[in-house]
Amino acid sequence: MSVFSEYKERFILEPKTGSGLRKCQLGAIWALKSYFISNTSEAATLISLPTGSGKSAIMMAACFELNLKKILIIEPSKVLRTQISEQFCRLEILKRIGCLPEDFPEVKVYEVKHIQSADKWAEIFQEHDVVVAHPNSISPYYKKVSPIPAEFIDAIFMDEAHHEAAPTWKAINSYYNNVKRIFLTATPFRRDRKTMEAKLIYHYSLKQAFDDGILRPVDFLGVKAGLDTESDSILIEAAKKTFIEQKKYNPVSIMIRTDRIHHAEYLLERYKSSGLNVDIVHSDREDRDNIRVVNEVKEGKLDGLISVGMASEGLDIPLLKIAVLHATPKSIPYTIQFLGRISRQPLEQSGNAILIANKDEVKGEVSRLYNSDETWAKLVPQLIDESMKKARYYRSALIDEPDFVLPDLNIYFSTVIYDASDDFSFNTDFKVKSTSPYRVSYVSQKDINSPLVVITVIDKPIEWANRKIYIENYLDIHILYHIPEKNLLFELTSSEEALDSFTKSLYIGSISRISYSKLYKALSKFDHENYIMVGMKNAVMPGIAHPSYKTFIGNSVQDTIRNSEGRVFGVRYALMNMGEKKTWGIATKRSRVWAMKRGTIDEYKIWCDNLADLLDSNIDCSTLPGLSFLASTTPINKLEEAPIAILQDDVFYRAEFLIISIEGGKTYMNAVPNIEVRSFDSTSGILTCVLTLESFSCKMIMNFDNPLLWTVVSNKAITIRLFKSANDVITADLEKIINTFPPTLIMPKGYIIEGRTKIIPNSSIEDIPDEVWVKKDWSNCNIQAEAYKKKPNPKELPVINKTIKFIETDFDKQSDILILDDGAHEISDLIWIQGLKHIIHFIHCKPSKSDKPGCRKSDCDIVFTQAMRSIHWVYSELMFERIKERLHGESKIIFGSSQLLDEIAATFKVNQWKYKIIVAQPGFDIDKVSNKKLSNNNVYELAIPTYERITAGLADFEIWGNQKNQN
Repeated sequence: MSVFSEYKERFILEPKTGSGLRKCQLGAIWALKSYFISNTSEAATLISLPTGSGKSAIMMAACFELNLKKILIIEPSKVLRTQISEQFCRLEILKRIGCLPEDFPEVKVYEVKHIQSADKWAEIFQEHDVVVAHPNSISPYYKKVSPIPAEFIDAIFMDEAHHEAAPTWKAINSYYNNVKRIFLTATPFRRDRKTMEAKLIYHYSLKQAFDDGILRPVDFLGVKAGLDTESDSILIEAAKKTFIEQKKYNPVSIMIRTDRIHHAEYLLERYKSSGLNVDIVHSDREDRDNIRVVNEVKEGKLDGLISVGMASEGLDIPLLKIAVLHATPKSIPYTIQFLGRISRQPLEQSGNAILIANKDEVKGEVSRLYNSDETWAKLVPQLIDESMKKARYYRSALIDEPDFVLPDLNIYFSTVIYDASDDFSFNTDFKVKSTSPYRVSYVSQKDINSPLVVITVIDKPIEWANRKIYIENYLDIHILYHIPEKNLLFELTSSEEALDSFTKSLYIGSISRISYSKLYKALSKFDHENYIMVGMKNAVMPGIAHPSYKTFIGNSVQDTIRNSEGRVFGVRYALMNMGEKKTWGIATKRSRVWAMKRGTIDEYKIWCDNLADLLDSNIDCSTLPGLSFLASTTPINKLEEAPIAILQDDVFYRAEFLIISIEGGKTYMNAVPNIEVRSFDSTSGILTCVLTLESFSCKMIMNFDNPLLWTVVSNKAITIRLFKSANDVITADLEKIINTFPPTLIMPKGYIIEGRTKIIPNSSIEDIPDEVWVKKDWSNCNIQAEAYKKKPNPKELPVINKTIKFIETDFDKQSDILILDDGAHEISDLIWIQGLKHIIHFIHCKPSKSDKPGCRKSDCDIVFTQAMRSIHWVYSELMFERIKERLHGESKIIFGSSQLLDEIAATFKVNQWKYKIIVAQPGFDIDKVSNKKLSNNNVYELAIPTYERITAGLADFEIWGNQKNQN
């Protein structure tokens, strides 16, 4: 039995003796109790209190008051992980204030220091009541991690929860969506305005904390230190003088902040030389060293510490009174977090806390704070209140009140269009799926010939009304318009997930998306084609992970698109100006049409009626008017031949996060399933495939005669969650996802099939510049072996080892880094970062299919698609974050250091760097593969779309092949 339930009666929430919990802590506890009595765990709860208000005590007290047995605590740093583990073990905080007796038994706490296996978690929770972890060791975001089974946990506490928008934290929040999740933070808002997926149930302001005496004011000592190397000396002198002065009256500790490890090491020597005894805390140090430094500051053995970046976040060092900023935080949230370290009011000290910073360095949103004459005790709460008003999190609501009135609709004209069967109709007694968190709040239909309006409810804000309304639950609107005489259905929804919760019950009969050629009719009857935007998708060889798109924007952009684009590209979307105040657009991805206007439900119906007349016309449209040179399309009703490859839709690869759950089995994170052909019946046109995901597999059938093109055959439910963005999450079963985002079939005759549409590209070919083809000397290389070896035979180097040898000749040991990105979902096999030249190389290596170089299509099939995948990381602000995540797995630094990587990442600005994508394939005889006139040169043919995609993404491209008569 858990210690929290076994000894619950020994806990006293409001003791008659002792100081007891602060009123802000009691407020948070009562808010939690009230919330969980009347609400489910579907949305996480958010508690906001200033740093120093006692979040640890709230977590401890909540375990008793919420009748919790087993809990998980997430901490953002290893130092905090150890700190909270020790605090929970002894519950000393609750004993000291009289909520628990002194003889209360210790809590069994497990501190997760390493990734655990799935079997190990059962043993851990059998023996422990509290598990404390860093996200990197338990987050489902990482494929190698075995998440804690949700049934083992009663609640999760996320400390310093402003990190929740990060992928690793968000994955935890999503994975445990049926477990109580309690977020605690001093700053429930972010500088990047990313949404915190939690409902704010209690906020205790900084002003209240000052008024109640929990926190003391902070005095700002601003010095004019300039921006040169002398600024450190001026700050150190000011810090030393302040420390000596304060030491006369108080036991006092000092905290020094910078944002680089090498700068911290430099400051360590400077501060020691000045007479201050300090040490360093940063993420690259061993846990035991960081913990030792913190403890020595607490014990008075050190005068203070130097922290790098976020390393000081959450540290509990009571006597900290002076802070020195050698690198000023540029955001309000982090500034508030940092101030919390020194603004606590210990009994041993008197007077205000002191912050020392260089006023010349201050810029950005914190400028008002550092350059104001107002006292910080007044100004900081004002800034927090302003940020709170802009924050994005769930607010409280009134949707279920009897006097709630639906606002006047002012909807954006957009629709997904379906062909409906003759027997299609709406079921008037429809219901939401029993497993869905949504519920239907409102249904209205003026008459049988009018659109049906359905409003569903779940926790989130509403955006489709003509005024902003904040209610306890998020409202989603769905407008469904059926025109029986034309067998068409028009769908408009603000949430695909919400719509999916009831359409299976609502729709009687079958529907299928209209073909591209039918969709193109929406723009067919206008004499003057004036496209203001055209988006094109590669229609020859869609990339496995990052298909290339080209977008043209401006007036009459159709005149700027080259005829040769038709060899590679088909239409993905287009926006046409069709006269004064009339602009329509189409998107082939989901058979969508939209107009640049808003209006009432009656106006929307008229627009759909006009659109239906266009779609019902006899005009033949294989492509858009004025763009006939692009890849053409035609509906397909039967498969004529088996495909040579099946590629998943790029939504799987573009998603920020992907979770695939198998009923009664494993949950897979960020792993994209493969689809392979098993058999093809040429008589019926039925294609049978197998979908595989590591050890799991199931059958899939493609049949054009069925209402659903793809059918999944499995005795286990397969659920997919696609996080397209922080605010766009799709949850559905595999069959729904596959039919919503159908895979692409690559056909032997050169065309492709997307859904029920055949896309046929133009077949012209262009020249590739000579500089793309690079001859290399692959002697002493086993060109048929790829995998990196730590100690290879120097006469038989694998392809990756030989490629590293090529890089070594130009590698700068002072400024460069070379990373081996190993394992599934890699960015590229090798990532070469030239720090001085500001060039990042993504290098993809593949072995030859033969021991002799030649011109074989099989040598380029995979590596070209991998090269195109790298486009995703060109000019990506998330690249270094992704690299660091990969380095926690099997990837490693071959040359350079993690410290140098951190330094480059800290100053990285995407527009200041150049990018190059390289294919290293010793199986290419460069003289042959670069010869456009060579008969059946499939390598050259496939290199063209690869080259076009990469250069369109503003990266350079090279192919490293073999010299003639080598190997």
